[in-house]
Amino acid sequence: APVTPVPVHSVAPAAKVSPQSGRAAVGQPERLEQFSITAHIDGDELAAAGRDNLDAYMAAGQAWAAGMGAIGHELAQIAWQVVDAQLTATQALMTAKSVDEVLNLQANHSYSATELFLSESGRLAELTAEVAGQTAAPLQSRATASIEQWMPKID
Repeated sequence: APVTPVPVHSVAPAAKVSPQSGRAAVGQPERLEQFSITAHIDGDELAAAGRDNLDAYMAAGQAWAAGMGAIGHELAQIAWQVVDAQLTATQALMTAKSVDEVLNLQANHSYSATELFLSESGRLAELTAEVAGQTAAPLQSRATASIEQWMPKID
């Protein structure tokens, strides 16, 4: 079947930009003109593109959900490490025999907690960046495919 040009986008009126001021002539009807973009689009092709877009959104959603699961798992592991360190430190503090020993135990625990925080925050940052990339990949791929598919068809 022959493909009929379909107006895909029409905006009226569109403002002209003044060469002197570089500003649009808004509110001045004599300086406005209408433009439209016409594309040669087959209805089946448009429906297929919609399905492909939906598939890309679904893939991105699945990647995001899996990534959030991985991040949640990492956070749970960190929480267990923190609880274990707190319990160990509390037990050691309860058996301390002097103020100097309490101060040393507290300093060591503070140092260990800070070290854990820094190492785990770096790992979480890497995991978050990985999840963001995996989530964006299907959308970016689909956007590129759409541009390559539709730009040649627009007059």
